[in-house]
Amino acid sequence: MNRHQKENTVQGLSAKFTTNEAAFIVKFQGLTVLDLQELRIKLEKKDGEFKVAKNRLMKLAMSKEADCLGLGSLMKGQTALVFAKSDFTGVAKVLADFARKNKDLEIVAGCCESQLFDSAGVKRLALIPSREVLLARLCGTLNAVTAKFVYVLAQILEQKIGPVAVVEAEPVTEPAAE
Repeated sequence: MNRHQKENTVQGLSAKFTTNEAAFIVKFQGLTVLDLQELRIKLEKKDGEFKVAKNRLMKLAMSKEADCLGLGSLMKGQTALVFAKSDFTGVAKVLADFARKNKDLEIVAGCCESQLFDSAGVKRLALIPSREVLLARLCGTLNAVTAKFVYVLAQILEQKIGPVAVVEAEPVTEPAAE
C-alpha cells in the first residue's frame, strides 16, 4: 500500500466517523470468510458497515475525530470497525447476537454520541428496543389514556342518565295533499 492509498483510507475512515452515529471495535480473529460475509449482510440490514484496515490507519482516522479519542488505545490485534448510520442499538444487537453464536467475534468497545462504552456497555445497548418498538409503545400508551378517559365518561353518563334504551322511530310520512 503506497502513501496515497493510505491517505485515502484515513480520509475515508475519518469521513465515516463524522457521518455515522456510532462506531464499534470488534476482534474477528478466527472467523471464516463465510462468517464475515454473514455478519456483513446482517449489519447492512440495520444500516451498519464492517470495515477492516490496519490498526495504525484506524487510529489516525480516530485521532481526527474528537468524540472517539479513547477508542484508539483499545485497538490491539486483528480488529475491525463497525459503523452504525442510524440505528446504533440495532447494530449493537446484531453484534451481540453474532458474538453469542460465534465465539471468535469479540466486542471490544463502542463510541456513540460522544460516549465511550466498554464491551458490557455495548451489550447493554443491544438490550434497548429499536426505535420502531419504542414508538409503538408510546402510541399504545397514549391510546390507552384516551380510551380509558372515554370509558370513564361513558360510565359517568350512564350513572347520571341511566341505561339508554334504543327506540325505533316510525318513519315520517308526508301528509296527503288536499
